[in-house]
Amino acid sequence: MKALLAICALMLCGISYAQESIITTTIPVSKNIDATSLATYVETDDFKIEYIKVDCDPNSGMDFEGIMLRFTNLTSNEITLDWHWDLVYDVTCRTCGYDEYDRTLTLAPNEVKEGDCNVKTNITLDLFVRFIDAAYSKGEELNSFTMTDLTISQ
Repeated sequence: MKALLAICALMLCGISYAQESIITTTIPVSKNIDATSLATYVETDDFKIEYIKVDCDPNSGMDFEGIMLRFTNLTSNEITLDWHWDLVYDVTCRTCGYDEYDRTLTLAPNEVKEGDCNVKTNITLDLFVRFIDAAYSKGEELNSFTMTDLTISQ
């Protein structure tokens, strides 16, 4: 029994060593975010996450503002990032407590993945801010975003 407990304790130590929690900040979204250059959200020795606010004009005709994300693996190992999006629209967190906003992204060694304005893009790589198409311009607007519970596994 003692040997089994010792083995379990060693396994738990190995699991916690391979996974690292990252502290993130809340990014306010406003009409003043510089849409011409990427800004760094999080950077460690292992990865970098950047964002940019852009106007999107998809073929569907529902023009919108979005936050496009760029994830860069800075290592020669595969890494996996896990997090939850806290998205505040008109001062209310619309995603807090909902599992469907949990995200996982695996990056190959030195891989870069980034969002674009294609509405069929992986939802992990972009955030909706607001519609700018005249026919759909009413509605809530993203006020801020935070990657909570961000962890990296190798």
